[in-house]
Amino acid sequence: KALLVFIDSLEAHQLSDLRDQEAVSAVLQSAIGAKQYGLEDMLAPLVASACIQILPKDAKQFNLDNVRVAKIPGMSVGDSFLMKGFVLTRNSEGTIKHVQDAKIVVFGTEVDLSATETKGNVLIKNAEDLMNYSKSEEEAMDKCVREIAETGVNVLVAQTTMSEMAMHFCERSKIMVIKCPSKFEVARLCKLTGATSLARFGAPLPEEIGVADRASVDEIGGIPCTTFVRDSLENTKVSTIVLRSSTANHLEDLQRAVENGASRTAPSR
Repeated sequence: KALLVFIDSLEAHQLSDLRDQEAVSAVLQSAIGAKQYGLEDMLAPLVASACIQILPKDAKQFNLDNVRVAKIPGMSVGDSFLMKGFVLTRNSEGTIKHVQDAKIVVFGTEVDLSATETKGNVLIKNAEDLMNYSKSEEEAMDKCVREIAETGVNVLVAQTTMSEMAMHFCERSKIMVIKCPSKFEVARLCKLTGATSLARFGAPLPEEIGVADRASVDEIGGIPCTTFVRDSLENTKVSTIVLRSSTANHLEDLQRAVENGASRTAPSR
């Protein structure tokens, strides 16, 4: 005879306070251990802290996508750490690498003067005409970048191409320039800083400017990483777990374990 047993519910832990790090960490250990057995004691507190940092007042609005993972080869799993902010695994453009009290503008379009829709011919008779033609273009770009700098912006994020002339004048205006081609990463950055991705190149409105405590390029494991940090806030909208390990395959496994654990913190709606 077959014995059939039906279990309506199986409860191992019950949380009364979703902001209790030790309690949340204990709940996540089984989920993380299922993917990376033996490493749950190290990974569970990181995942718990990351989830608590981004937990909104209404827990049902918790968004798992706001827990980001940056994989940096080198060192060991025990050297992984949590960043209250956003980590972009690429260097900045130009010579400016560190900005305190960052005011950020994000352009979803190319950072260059817009071209006309119709074609035209320019007749240049001598060297002076050629010099004046390029000079007028430089003056227009200089004016545009100065207008951006006058709003207080000191960090510029470009999703697409950026002209060398625009880069030159940004350097002169002491504006840190970062290229971020991924629209998903741009969306996370905008959520963290409160910036608006602009479809036009020009001076932003005050409500379109994002803020961060600092934006800096830090070398982690020999890889330049641009970090946007919001340490002054008790709770931030995006947090990043920086995973360290010796091989790329192990980093992929660790990421799956972290995502598996973080998904368990999402409350049922």
